[in-house]
This record gives sequence, C-alpha cells and structure tokens, in this order.
Amino acid sequence: MSGCVFRVIRKQPGSTQEEVAEQVEVSPDTVAGWETGRRPLTAVPVGQMLVHRRRRVQPGTAPPLLRVLRALEPALEADLVLIERAR
Repeated sequence: MSGCVFRVIRKQPGSTQEEVAEQVEVSPDTVAGWETGRRPLTAVPVGQMLVHRRRRVQPGTAPPLLRVLRALEPALEADLVLIERAR
C-alpha cells in the first residue's frame, strides 16, 4: 500500500525514480522495488523517509500533493499491520 502512495508522491512534481533515488541515497532499483511492492517501504529507516518528505513539502506545495504526503503515514501503518498479521 505504501509503495503505491510513494509512487504518487514521486510523480506529482514529475520526479523520476532516479532523482528520488539520489535524494534518499538508494539505487533506482530500490525505488522501483518500493513502488511495485517487491521491497517493503516499511524497511526504510524513518530518518530517510522524513528527509524525503521534508524535501517535498515546501512553501507553495500543491494541496493535492500535501494530501498524498499525509496519506503516506497511514499507508505505512497499514503495511505494518498486514506484516504483523502475516506472521
């Protein structure tokens, strides 16, 4: 779930997977893995996610993008619940 939200966040300002990968200091393949669900976004250190989020939320950020950013946290929580239930 969070991978889909992450993809929407990335696409809103027109960023490529390569640009986002550079910003959060991971490989483009990692970003692609998050977006497709091959790699769990919940495994990313919280600090890295906060840095990425802060870079996206700046003065003048479009309201639809702000809504998507706010949706990332519940999406991550939903992923954690699903992971716990699968155990």
